[in-house]
Amino acid sequence: GVDAAVALDSSVCRVLETCDCAFVGAEGVCASGGVLNRIGTRQIALLCQAAGRPLYCAAESFKLTRAFPLGGGDAPQTTPGTEESTAVGVEMGAVAPVAGSEESLLAVATRARDYTEPKTITLVITDLGAWAPSAVSEELLMLYA
Repeated sequence: GVDAAVALDSSVCRVLETCDCAFVGAEGVCASGGVLNRIGTRQIALLCQAAGRPLYCAAESFKLTRAFPLGGGDAPQTTPGTEESTAVGVEMGAVAPVAGSEESLLAVATRARDYTEPKTITLVITDLGAWAPSAVSEELLMLYA
């Protein structure tokens, strides 16, 4: 058997000291080999890179997308007003009252998704095989040609 554990995003730095590699999922794997996923994936990738640990992304082949984001700001976000666009009852991108003050407002600067660059990912693993991020675009061509 292979020893494995699930770690909270906030504890990855500490957990990386005791592991050989990390796995993340993806909502989408882009043509560039980068990954679109919920906030936290990019931080995990950067921590793995700093610790010298490989990062593997596991995703089903139907999540391969021709999208080609250039950076984190290009990651698609949720539609305002939907259930997943709220964090602790406050809509993302909205303003919330500051505790103890009815007049001051605090902007909620939370994004639901981010883009993890391919340079931080070791392998993309799908039901069709495992590829280096640089090979994802070639696989997309074979799938959609």
